Amino acid sequence: MRRALVLALLLAGCVDAQVSERRQLGRYEGKDVSELILQWGPPESVIPRPEGPVYTFAGAAIGYATTSSTTSGAIGARPILATTSGSVPVSQQCRINVYTDGQSRIIGFRYTGVNSACADMYDRLH
Repeated sequence: MRRALVLALLLAGCVDAQVSERRQLGRYEGKDVSELILQWGPPESVIPRPEGPVYTFAGAAIGYATTSSTTSGAIGARPILATTSGSVPVSQQCRINVYTDGQSRIIGFRYTGVNSACADMYDRLH
């Protein structure tokens, strides 16, 4: 029961962060995409389409994954069990697609990947 409560609170925190970030991005809807480019720098790619181009911005962060290893053996007839733990760096990626209309106005956003990898990009929004 306690684990379920902790998990629910953690997930709620993630959802709150996503809602906050969507709100930040939402402030740019209707604005010219050049305003976003001033904040984030040049996009990774621009995909043309009849309705207006899609600009893709990329973010990255380093996270850490826990590791654990158990080794067993024996010294003589005496069994030995040794457990070691640590962490390893893991690269996390995020991509934000910015959809625009024919007048370069932002009409929507879609992001994929690990949300925390975009944290630096969200921090640069004014």
